[in-house]
Amino acid sequence: MEIFREFYDRTAEEMQLLEDDNIRGSFEKLRTYAARLALVIHMARVVEQVQFLGKKRDPDIAPWNQSLPRINELVCDAESMKAAVALAEWFKYEVRRVYNTWGGLTDETPKPKADGLQQRIVELLEQKRDGVTIRDLKRRFKGNAANLEAMLNTMSNQGVIARVEPARSGPGRPREVYRIASVC
Repeated sequence: MEIFREFYDRTAEEMQLLEDDNIRGSFEKLRTYAARLALVIHMARVVEQVQFLGKKRDPDIAPWNQSLPRINELVCDAESMKAAVALAEWFKYEVRRVYNTWGGLTDETPKPKADGLQQRIVELLEQKRDGVTIRDLKRRFKGNAANLEAMLNTMSNQGVIARVEPARSGPGRPREVYRIASVC
């Protein structure tokens, strides 16, 4: 099928330009996953068609204009392959994003120490789901106040944490609140 061949070749070309072996390995797997995803999508469409036709609905209603099945159960069609390629492209984007966010950490990469500032900030934010102000963080990590704002900016740019609407805590200017990005 031409759609799969184009995706497979395009991904191979991208892999040659990649410097990170971990991303390259993930892309190698995604090249074959696209075919598997196409089969799953195709079978889901076949089941949907059988369910639709089994309910004795008006055959003039889209997506089937006749009472005969339109999707061949034995042949994965272009529509299923297009959907699978779109999913695989999204997974490639996510692979890049995750490896760029976490710096390409693998099982062989030395992990940051548990007492690292970034790790402690994440642990605190996981405990305080409503968020924490910069003032609270400075009080908590007094010895690291100089590095704290730089660390927060880095973590925010990486998508680990997010700044949310400033919180009002009485008179004065509102304070920025930080939360784990997945909670926002």
